[in-house]
Amino acid sequence: MINAYCLGANNVDIYRHIERVFAGGIPFNVAVNIVRTGNKASVATVVGNDELGKLQIDSCVANGVDTSHIEVRDGQTGWCWIKVKDGDRVFGVFGGTIRDINTVDAEMTKPGLSGEYDLIYINAEAEYTDEALQLMREGNVPIVRDFTNYWVPEDLKSFAGIVDYYYMSFDGHEEDVQETLKKCVHEYGAKMAVGTMGMDGSWLYNGRKFYRQKAFAIKPVDTLGAGDTFLSTFTSLYFNGRKLLTNYENVTGWGDDNEHVQECEDKLIEHALSYAAMGGAYACMSEGCYGFSMPYDHSLISRSNIDIDKAVAYFDAL
Repeated sequence: MINAYCLGANNVDIYRHIERVFAGGIPFNVAVNIVRTGNKASVATVVGNDELGKLQIDSCVANGVDTSHIEVRDGQTGWCWIKVKDGDRVFGVFGGTIRDINTVDAEMTKPGLSGEYDLIYINAEAEYTDEALQLMREGNVPIVRDFTNYWVPEDLKSFAGIVDYYYMSFDGHEEDVQETLKKCVHEYGAKMAVGTMGMDGSWLYNGRKFYRQKAFAIKPVDTLGAGDTFLSTFTSLYFNGRKLLTNYENVTGWGDDNEHVQECEDKLIEHALSYAAMGGAYACMSEGCYGFSMPYDHSLISRSNIDIDKAVAYFDAL
């Protein structure tokens, strides 16, 4: 069993076409799925003292996720209106005053480095103070970062020596994916880099070889959360297997360059990728990432920092 510290910014997902609000955002999506795969997880983030913040926390409690590191502040929890077109989610309007307070500081980071956790999972939607990043750099807990599709090459380089496992989304050609993954490992010091490409599957590189995983063909109901489910399922399976493999290495005296260890590593990665692809496909078969929701009306976002009438007009025109 692993224990993950899921750190970063969050927002609920509002589906106006069915008038539902779904708990979500990367830290929640990842933590819930890690627990559902038989592990432990905590969420460290900030929510507002409103009904949307309560929804986020209630979703953790219902799924067995630790909420002791969630901070509740005065304000409107971050939210996003989402449309679904031909089964694919389309992000529309973002709002919520707490969404503007998305900086992760040293105090929020420290619990993840206490020795209680097997990894810290951070996301691209939060800003991290220099002190927080330095703690991650100096700590002995693996850092996983989901860059999603909000990245440019400079972003990847800026986390060199901090992030051990690079996760990112691609829309480009396969040769571009492979070159980027190699750079993350050989230039930026990552142990592993994973590139997802939607229905074109994914690539993984661990410094020794590439691993290819196809996507399982389905007719999606809603693709929201498919990437988070894929990556958190992979993380759960890989880190669990890696703990067991490390124990064997300690007993036998074999290292990572031993042929038996490498054979086990190959099978572990292939197994984890395959189940991750199944998890990603499963997530596409219902609305929301993990299904915890409440009814929606505009009063829930009345404390937001945007003009609701203008937002409605913009969103409806998408």
